[in-house]
Amino acid sequence: MSDLTKNNNGCGTNGNGANGTETTGKTGATLSAAELYRRGRALCFGLDGVKIDGPKGLRVLTEAAKAGSLEAQGELAEALADGLQGTQPDAARAVAVAKKPAQAGNPFALDTLGACFRDGLGGLPKDEAKARACFARAFEGFKRLAAEPNPDARALCYLGCYLGDGRGSADGKPNESPEVAAKTARLWRRSAELGFATAAANIARCYLSGDGVKQDEAEGVRWLRAAANLGYWSAISELGEIYFYGACGVPEDKAKGLAALRTVAEAGDLEATRFLANFYLTGQDGVEQNQAEAARLYRRAAEAGDAGSARWLGMCYMEGQGVPKNPTEGTRWLLKAAEAGDADAARFLGVIYVRGLGVAANPTEGTRWLRRAAEAGDVDAARALGICYLNGDAGEENPDEGVRWLLIAAEAGDADAAKALKAAGIRVKRGKSEGGLLGRIFGKGKK
Repeated sequence: MSDLTKNNNGCGTNGNGANGTETTGKTGATLSAAELYRRGRALCFGLDGVKIDGPKGLRVLTEAAKAGSLEAQGELAEALADGLQGTQPDAARAVAVAKKPAQAGNPFALDTLGACFRDGLGGLPKDEAKARACFARAFEGFKRLAAEPNPDARALCYLGCYLGDGRGSADGKPNESPEVAAKTARLWRRSAELGFATAAANIARCYLSGDGVKQDEAEGVRWLRAAANLGYWSAISELGEIYFYGACGVPEDKAKGLAALRTVAEAGDLEATRFLANFYLTGQDGVEQNQAEAARLYRRAAEAGDAGSARWLGMCYMEGQGVPKNPTEGTRWLLKAAEAGDADAARFLGVIYVRGLGVAANPTEGTRWLRRAAEAGDVDAARALGICYLNGDAGEENPDEGVRWLLIAAEAGDADAAKALKAAGIRVKRGKSEGGLLGRIFGKGKK
């Protein structure tokens, strides 16, 4: 992949570089690769007034890529890596598709490879140097496309992201200065004005929070509606929450809010499905409690790969909420969530095994899961792990290790950990710098 660092001009992403190959779409009409590319990207990402249809867009973009459009290949790689609405990510295929357009300088393909090198996905090793090289070339490509007389809407949006999140800087560090926030907001607004759904949602959040622009809730809601009208699931969900709670100057309308959440949940939005299930589980905020419906929604999202829903489903089985109480099944779902990186699930598993809650006690296994959650930054897990070592519940008494983890939790602001240390006769100095114990163990700036 070293050839990805070569400096060449590459190709644009406005459809001008596609060859003249003719192909036949599903309707029987003969379309050029360029036209297929334009239609496919509009369906994939919500452009040109076209409502997002991830599965259909992916098919059309794939057809354009097969017909020889390097632009289509570049954005197909991105779509495969991220997983469009209604589709699953496929990093291995994304890497394979991205190589040729990346070599030609396509910024979307370069961004895809950069992310895969950074995270070690798609069969690529984790390699920060190669990731930075890919991001640097992608940044130049996005700047070039954004500067054209007819700028590419998606390039404008990406350029704004790169300025703030560090992908556009030499050291890879985010830049949260007011000046960069304002420039990012201008780029996102320009992209949104050209009809890009993601940019519309991004600038909406800027106006709602006052990030980079003067706070204006009415303007924020207006742009959120624009993104929702293009079928952007997260915008629909956020509008649903606004209606449900009567926020941002919008009158409360719980029926309208729930309807919006149901719309995207039934369409396949896993986060919205989990959020809706949470309402049904507790019967909160005026929603009629229906734990069986909550468990059904959790299961559907969990089976589609949502770790948070797997954790909730596991707890439903542990408690017998909406499903028959079954600690074995509950532990199985919690394990799925924990293995997918859900720190809360790992902590729950740790407590379950240490205490033998519905399953045979296994202090070694419990400690292992508590440690994994604690090392991921879960303060509650750090406190629990420290207490286990102090009390011998970890399978061994290890006061030094117990104090170490309690200090980590206490330095992070956990009052119960501080009390436990005080009871053990240890005083905690609060407000330590990043060079203190917490910084040494977790590392400065770890996400």
